[in-house]
Amino acid sequence: MHLVSQSPTDTQAIAAKLAQRLHGALPRATATVVALYGDLGAGKTTFTQGFAKALGITQQPKSPTFLLAKEYAIPQTPYSLWHLDCYRLQGHRDLVTLDLHRIFENPNNIVLVEWPEHIGEGLPRDTIEVRFTHEGPTSRGITINENP
Repeated sequence: MHLVSQSPTDTQAIAAKLAQRLHGALPRATATVVALYGDLGAGKTTFTQGFAKALGITQQPKSPTFLLAKEYAIPQTPYSLWHLDCYRLQGHRDLVTLDLHRIFENPNNIVLVEWPEHIGEGLPRDTIEVRFTHEGPTSRGITINENP
């Protein structure tokens, strides 16, 4: 599905719809993983903020570049939203070294991964792909592929 966002508010609304749908499909056997692909400034963190807000999370996520991973409890549920920034990782082996692979195994997790191309084959096979492209000064193309 390809959508065009004209503003950060649009991007957050698109994220909210996906968040609500994925949250409604829980539980699963493993984590629900969403890979966010796009250049710097394309809207990945804005998308994450809209996603979190739709789940009732009051903290506004910021890109966890130096932390690598940040966990947010989804209120009144046994679930967590994880926000990973893999920009500084060198490959899928770093996931194991840092014990981040356990996040993908936990069925109580929804995981948003920025810069997923840095871990390549470390992503689960059923990862949902969201690709962001610059389509104008303020507009972004957002393509959601749930069957990569």
